[in-house]
Amino acid sequence: MRLLNKEAPALTLAAPQLDLLDDKTSKGIRSLRLRATSPRHAPQISIYVPDTEVISASVNGKRMEPKVENARKNLPNGWMVDYSNLTESGIEIALEVKTTEPLKIRVVDRSRGIPEIPGASFKPKPDYIMSVGSGDVTMVSKLFTF
Repeated sequence: MRLLNKEAPALTLAAPQLDLLDDKTSKGIRSLRLRATSPRHAPQISIYVPDTEVISASVNGKRMEPKVENARKNLPNGWMVDYSNLTESGIEIALEVKTTEPLKIRVVDRSRGIPEIPGASFKPKPDYIMSVGSGDVTMVSKLFTF
């Protein structure tokens, strides 16, 4: 397969935000409520909780079965969710985890297209070239620790 690529400068784009709304620990179980948003209004967001035993999880009040979700995504330990049609108010995530360590959570937002790059001009792809997968996508990632 032939691929076209070109060097591009790094851009400073607004990273997704993850706010801690509530954090309680009882009998070795930590319960967190979080709100994930995209300041750049990306329509898709992914939340990754690696290397942590997630006992229960819900997104916008809808309970998810961590073991089923992990099996679908081949995650031996940890949890993740992909969410589309993200609104300006974001999503609320509730997690119950079994850990005494600080909790690391990676948030990645995705939007279609490539942002403007100051001082650079790129020719559009010719009509006979199609994008692989979901096409031109901009992803911004940030790691949070709570």
